[in-house]
Amino acid sequence: MIFKEYKIPSSNNDYIVSVYFIECNTSMEDKFYVPDGNLELMLVNEPVSILSGENKILTNEKHIFWGQKRFTGTIEANNHFKVFGIKFQPWLFAFIKEQKNIDLVDSVLPLNEIMSKPLIKKINQFFKHWNFSDPRLVSIDNLSFALKKEFNSCIVIKPRFKNIITELRNKKGICSIADLQYMYMQSERTLEYDFKKYIGITAKEYQNIVRFRKSCMNLKTTKTIIHTALDYGYYDQAHFTNYFTKYCQRSPSKFLNQGNLLLSTV
Repeated sequence: MIFKEYKIPSSNNDYIVSVYFIECNTSMEDKFYVPDGNLELMLVNEPVSILSGENKILTNEKHIFWGQKRFTGTIEANNHFKVFGIKFQPWLFAFIKEQKNIDLVDSVLPLNEIMSKPLIKKINQFFKHWNFSDPRLVSIDNLSFALKKEFNSCIVIKPRFKNIITELRNKKGICSIADLQYMYMQSERTLEYDFKKYIGITAKEYQNIVRFRKSCMNLKTTKTIIHTALDYGYYDQAHFTNYFTKYCQRSPSKFLNQGNLLLSTV
């Protein structure tokens, strides 16, 4: 499997966190996907199907939008396939929710239910000219402008809320919500209201997703379950396994044996 990702510098990422490319050179094999708290889209060159557990959510789609999800997804394909993807800031949820009135929590949808044909065409053109070895930020800026135009909204995301999201990511989800409230002078009620309004889930749920995702990355690198559990603030290996099974639908040991995991660095 080939994987490439370019993280957008913070000064240019009001809407977009990263762009990535995946090439799977095996067919008829489950491609496992883990949530990270971001919304994202995938442009696939071959039709794929998406499952959550035993439930098939999408069948034979090439343009896919992942909503704010608290579950892992499985990607099935009959042929080798390539993916271009964009990870969005989680607060894009608020703009889409306002304009489309679609519940994006725990949803995976055809991209054309979220974005117009002209915007999808621009995204295709963006990837046609994108070069991971020579990234042009002006291309990112142009795409961000197109997104802003598409989801024209009077919603303004509070700078303080953006800082809270950044803090949660930087600390890998290993921080208390009470500490965040104190650090950013937010009441519990205001913080919870902002999370539900801007990204559709509670602060604790988002924190757990970020911590889980980061622990997945660490586990893949170290191959050590107990050290990962303790490093990421879980009480013990059993506590980590319970959380892991909840989000991943499989144990940490089975996860380590999953050789075709699609896992970005975000």
